[in-house]
Amino acid sequence: SGGSAPNDSLSQRYVDSPSRDELNRAVSQISEQIDVAKIQTRLLSTILSSSNAKNVDEDQIADIRTSLVDISKIYNEFAAPLGLYDICLAILQTCKHDDSSTITKLWRSILCEEMLPCRTASKKVHAFLSNLQRDSMLEEEIIVLSSTSVTKENGEPLMSFEDGDWITNIKERVLCLGKELHGKGTDFVFPLHFIAECLEGLNRAFNESTHRKSDHWPIKVLAESGASFFAILDAYHSIFTNQNDSSDATLKVQELFNIAEVLKLWISACTSGASNTNYLSVSDIDSSKRQLDRYSANILSEIDNYKAELESIVGCNADEVGRCYALFSEIEKSLRRRGW
Repeated sequence: SGGSAPNDSLSQRYVDSPSRDELNRAVSQISEQIDVAKIQTRLLSTILSSSNAKNVDEDQIADIRTSLVDISKIYNEFAAPLGLYDICLAILQTCKHDDSSTITKLWRSILCEEMLPCRTASKKVHAFLSNLQRDSMLEEEIIVLSSTSVTKENGEPLMSFEDGDWITNIKERVLCLGKELHGKGTDFVFPLHFIAECLEGLNRAFNESTHRKSDHWPIKVLAESGASFFAILDAYHSIFTNQNDSSDATLKVQELFNIAEVLKLWISACTSGASNTNYLSVSDIDSSKRQLDRYSANILSEIDNYKAELESIVGCNADEVGRCYALFSEIEKSLRRRGW
């Protein structure tokens, strides 16, 4: 009987050991706490290195510095009131909180933050920016309609939308957020369709008000941010098919040019390789090739539809229509030549 105790103890130990599900839950909980701790560290660093420090009392800062704060408190008492929109998105991602209205509000705020306050000489630009600003967290920022210089209260000149200084800032902001948020199973915090629509609207407003041609920077930024070419194509196809004003022939051609540009970049990435596509990894290129293999028949069918749309367009620059048509024909040849 003296030898049975160790066996009983061993047996009892197996009975009390956690199940696989319990272990997985524990690991998941620990992982979430680590994510919260990272967000909290980022929050503290951001507050201390910005003018926001004066808006937070010392007790609150001490609380963040010394203990793990509840994630909802971080969002509601710090990140959102202080206008730390990037951190707000990181919190929604960590919590897997798919609230589209909150997410689009944050993205409106992020884009507006890089441009407002500003002035513009164009009524169309003023209307577009006012619409973008609506339902953001920056509705109080001013958008002045003026062709002459306007001075802020501190004596500095108000930024002119037509100068385009905001473009570099928005590119970098979207790129950084895309790289941070993509590929974690929570792409809802990077709403590609909405972001593409906003960026294209800004690009179009800038080009029209400055009489420039598009260099397609929104598409390039989205590709570099980590979105797949298939997802980008899907977003631009939706923008084209769901446009509110189907009678605007110039807009229709611009949107078809955008679709052609996505396809051109996609094919180029698949044929040039990683050495000539510095923003894509080898695995990204392999994934792009697989997707192009899979969807090439559908894409070729859609190209026929796009060309038919171009043939039906009237009241637009015929040379631009012809150029767009020729671009789709070249893309079609590339797909067929390479067996896609």
